[in-house]
Amino acid sequence: MALDPFELNPVIWQESFNAGYMASRYAGGGKSRRLGSLWGLIRLSLRSINAWRKLSVPPAAADGEIVWIVRTRNQRAAMEPIAAAMGQSEAFEAVVGNYQISRYGLRVSVFFLPILTYRWIRASPRQRRSMRDGIEAYLATYGEYVAARRSFKRERPAVVVLSNDHVGFYNAIRLAAQHAGIPTVYVQHACVADYFPPLRHDYALLDGRDAAEKYLSRSTESTVALIGIAKLDQMVETRRSCGLPLDRAIGICFNALDDVEFMVQALLDLRKAFPSRRLIMRLHPATPAAIRNQMEDRASRLAIETSDARKVDAIEFVCSLAVMVCGASSIILEAAAAGVPSVALFSERASDVYGFVKAGLCESVEKSSDLGGAIERAFQWNSDDLRKKVGFYSEGFDQPGHRPSSQIAAETLRRIVQGVDIGGRTIMIRNHPVRVWSDPPPALGEKKPTPAATA
Repeated sequence: MALDPFELNPVIWQESFNAGYMASRYAGGGKSRRLGSLWGLIRLSLRSINAWRKLSVPPAAADGEIVWIVRTRNQRAAMEPIAAAMGQSEAFEAVVGNYQISRYGLRVSVFFLPILTYRWIRASPRQRRSMRDGIEAYLATYGEYVAARRSFKRERPAVVVLSNDHVGFYNAIRLAAQHAGIPTVYVQHACVADYFPPLRHDYALLDGRDAAEKYLSRSTESTVALIGIAKLDQMVETRRSCGLPLDRAIGICFNALDDVEFMVQALLDLRKAFPSRRLIMRLHPATPAAIRNQMEDRASRLAIETSDARKVDAIEFVCSLAVMVCGASSIILEAAAAGVPSVALFSERASDVYGFVKAGLCESVEKSSDLGGAIERAFQWNSDDLRKKVGFYSEGFDQPGHRPSSQIAAETLRRIVQGVDIGGRTIMIRNHPVRVWSDPPPALGEKKPTPAATA
């Protein structure tokens, strides 16, 4: 089988993704693993045996329909407004392919060990080192590809929509669909960094020019379009409720890469700077339970409230704030869309990967002891000026007369399903043609009104 496990899993072997991968469950959540690849292989074998013991329905896609591959809350938030605009909310609830593909793939993953061994012989030193911690994920990718191909052979969907481009599970499904001749569509679920892999989907519906500038620094055969961020449509509609009254709280968000010592010190310094202010802590939804319990206990002792990212939507959260403190996270952009200024505080394992500090989208400090002054400066930011900067990241955001991004994306998907040109005006970004719209492309069989006809 001509699958390149390294191409499908850049998150494992590329140095730029290393911190995030080492904190994942596949790599042991950051714990020391002396047995390395041996332990990963043993664990995958046990999971494979368990998958054979438990009966499971082979994954199946809806014949002739759109398949939405969703695994995280953020991915759901990115794609659900588009599905709703297509009248497919019910289909979205019955998402096909997720854990069924993983479970079914486990049955065959271990049988690809000889192929992976061959790839190890031909790999670079960096790639070989990645196998020590990533053999379980590498082998799982093979099984997931087989499971997806089986699914697409049984029933053939019209389009496969994914919201991740660097994790093996999603790339296995993307490649299986392409090998079956099924169009694949990439929809962003968060901002992207310069080191993200080249676009390999048939269509890439990107948020805005920031993503296009980063992705198109490398060659691609994808049809690229800028559609804006669909989940921000509601922000435009409710932006008046996201003002900055003085009684709103200061929020502080932590991501999965921040260690306990860093987080505790940030809370202590924030409470010291604002002894009587309402403060809210928000942990990443992937934070391990033990760390979550420890941090929530610390926050309680400091009279700091908590916001559960697994239950409370990010937009709802930022709209409750006057200022937000955060590390490397797209929530800074969502706060800016609400007119809420941010202060970037990066731990040793994170940096300005999305370029928000460089773009002047937020204040920044190197030490949590400097948060007080940076937050006071952030209070002086003009919310309207802040929103204007969001347009570089989300095409058409808050522009008068610009149709909701969910509608633009929905009609674009309809045209992809029908196999016709997606329409739009063509602009050039890094010598690559990119489609943009002020309005959604006309519905199939409907002509776009001319200025004379609408006068």
